[in-house]
Amino acid sequence: KFSSKREAFHEIQRYCLDQLCQDPDTILKSEDPGSIDKKVLLSFLSRDDLIANEIDLWNFIIKWGITQDSTISKDSPSKWPKEDFSKLKAKMNDLIPLIRFKWITSDLFFQQVRPYKWLFDGDIYETLMESYMMGNSPSSQTNTPILQNPSMVLQNEPKAREKHANLIINENPKYGSLISSFIDKKPFKPEYPSYVFKLVYRGTSDHFSCAAFHEKCDNLANTLTIARIRETGELIGGYNPEKWKIAGRSVKATYPIESKKAFIFKIEKDKIENSKLSRVHDHYNALRHKKETGPNFCDLIICNKTPTIHYEHRFYDKELKINGGNLDDFEVYRIFPKQTK
Repeated sequence: KFSSKREAFHEIQRYCLDQLCQDPDTILKSEDPGSIDKKVLLSFLSRDDLIANEIDLWNFIIKWGITQDSTISKDSPSKWPKEDFSKLKAKMNDLIPLIRFKWITSDLFFQQVRPYKWLFDGDIYETLMESYMMGNSPSSQTNTPILQNPSMVLQNEPKAREKHANLIINENPKYGSLISSFIDKKPFKPEYPSYVFKLVYRGTSDHFSCAAFHEKCDNLANTLTIARIRETGELIGGYNPEKWKIAGRSVKATYPIESKKAFIFKIEKDKIENSKLSRVHDHYNALRHKKETGPNFCDLIICNKTPTIHYEHRFYDKELKINGGNLDDFEVYRIFPKQTK
């Protein structure tokens, strides 16, 4: 806030925005959202490299707008008089166009955007609704914005922000929290992921290349692999706390990698509560380096060229009962603990 009001501090502000775009929870989970300067918020929401879920951005600007006028009701919006919507709209009118609604799923839109439909100008809300009714959800859309009104959508779809919205890990806000609970061996809390996931490799972007996987991932520890099975829509993957290659060993060699903390998992489509976790029990055969495959958890192997998976219950404690073998995509992330505020 201080830096936004002084021209001499523009460089500092730019640096701060760079950091906020990589770790947006600093803003999104602020205990005092109303203290954030609107100019900073406008700059933040305008950034194409902002790594955040659009629904989280929407919920934050609602919270921010309400704090700007103490006369706006704190009740559910279903109980608001129209005057409260008018007051909130006046505070948020230039923030709403910065939300990329095409990357909000239909269920989240109906649950968390629809109650505030009176904030939208003219037929904008109807255009949004028609788009969802026609099946133009993030999972089925092309790069064409769902809103044709140029005041509501940037002319060119932002590459970094679009890429983030399309990642498997971001399809459901609960995925990051679930995997965090697996790593920490703690109860699942949907709203509290304890890790930041940085994309390192993506099958569709890296042409499902084994060589690209090993080049990008071999020397990285603490990586998460997550993939979607084409036939069932299930998500499968694993966590590797070690590096994918032992120092000094040949890149062409095949050998096991020991780990006591590795695990693999399966998440059923639309049924996160039915997720299955399997922890390694034969530590010596937790992982394997093999140049002809991608991520290799011994029981669960991703074969890049096809792309397919091979699963056989051997070295991990619980059987996952994985059906189907073809993958739509798979991603590898490096994991970092979130900084506690």
